[in-house]
Amino acid sequence: MHYLKDVSKYFFDDTWHSLILGKKNKRIALKGITLNMQEGDCLGVLGKNGSGKSTLLKLIGNILIHDEGEICFDQKDIETSYISGNERSFFWRLTVFENLEFFSKIYGLSSKNLKEEIEHILSKLGLSLYANTKFMSLSSGFKKRVSIARALLKKPDIFLFDEITGTLDMTTKSQIINATKNLSETNQNKLIIWATHDISEALRICNKIILLEDGKILFSINKNDKEFSEEYISKFL
Repeated sequence: MHYLKDVSKYFFDDTWHSLILGKKNKRIALKGITLNMQEGDCLGVLGKNGSGKSTLLKLIGNILIHDEGEICFDQKDIETSYISGNERSFFWRLTVFENLEFFSKIYGLSSKNLKEEIEHILSKLGLSLYANTKFMSLSSGFKKRVSIARALLKKPDIFLFDEITGTLDMTTKSQIINATKNLSETNQNKLIIWATHDISEALRICNKIILLEDGKILFSINKNDKEFSEEYISKFL
């Protein structure tokens, strides 16, 4: 069991105006978040823009450090992978395969079967035909698939998907959702956290959903609850 207990995160205004006045304005990004998560869960994090979704995922992924509270994982060496809808860390002039090969080495993966592993993951995500395509030539949807492929190579314990389907057309969005749903169903020992503002998207993938509002959890709901529906959740968005 992984958990967050009374976790808060603040950001401070560091503009020249605030420095001259000697006063930093504090903005509350998350306040008093308590949340239990476990292997096999696919947790949906719903909320409007600015509700704290990205901040929550980045705290779990250790990209940001919380200011108050406790974040605890059930083992010390937990690997996380943060997959963003605004990914810019790939090398645009390298091919898909070359990018994945490079990041494999960054992750310390030196398996003699690495080539086969990459090819297998590309096949799972429908990317085999694009292995030798330069990253810059891919559509937005395929770039996001490559992001998922890189995450799979890392073999993390926790996948953190942050608004990954934003700006995609309906067909590509559905393909990404199906790929993630398959990832959830075939990796029962993994935790997947899916941040979105799209209720129907979360309902298709997730077995648990929390709704954030102004940095706080407004409510949480499980798939077995009778209220687990778009009609009910949409009342709060």
